[in-house]
Amino acid sequence: MPRTLPTLTLAACVLSASAAQPVPSTAPGTAAVQRLQAIEDRLEIQDLVTGKYAKALDTADPDAYAALFTEDAFLSVAGKPYRGRKEIRQMMLEIRKYFADFDTRPATYHGTRWVPMRHIVTNALVSIAGDRATSESYSTEIGSNGRDDAGHGNPQSLTNVCRYEDNLIKLSGHWLISRRLIVCDMFGKRSHAPDMYPNTVSPSDESP
Repeated sequence: MPRTLPTLTLAACVLSASAAQPVPSTAPGTAAVQRLQAIEDRLEIQDLVTGKYAKALDTADPDAYAALFTEDAFLSVAGKPYRGRKEIRQMMLEIRKYFADFDTRPATYHGTRWVPMRHIVTNALVSIAGDRATSESYSTEIGSNGRDDAGHGNPQSLTNVCRYEDNLIKLSGHWLISRRLIVCDMFGKRSHAPDMYPNTVSPSDESP
């Protein structure tokens, strides 16, 4: 039996309405882009908290160190608070002067001055939600009093084992630390200076 005109008109309307529907946001291409972005965000955060942070600290570079934080960041170092990028930069300036007092022969590689301290940052656990993230990691500090007059390295020692508890935010396409709590749990015998953290200190009372 041949189709009637009303039946054909109805079918055309249905097809036209289907074609006008927008492509769902869960289309395979969109999901792939979202997964790629999540991977990029995770790698950038891990690079920030384990690589860039350790290098800025071990070179005692005030500008590089402060640039890892937001302008209004909060940093708690074993319970001592620093508020804002300006205070954080000043803290690093004091650390640089501290090492200059006894390390008269700093190591220099490719134009970069390294203080006799190395931070090994590991075990990063990162959780991302949009342009906000949290991270927890371990930091093992090894230090000495640099080199002697003959250029020989003085003995190194394991000085502190700490935890970094971070809040991060993505600004202008890049991740920065908005809050970092440094909790030191274990302490070694410092061969080059008095104990910096003689007791285990929790930053909870200093945290905003």
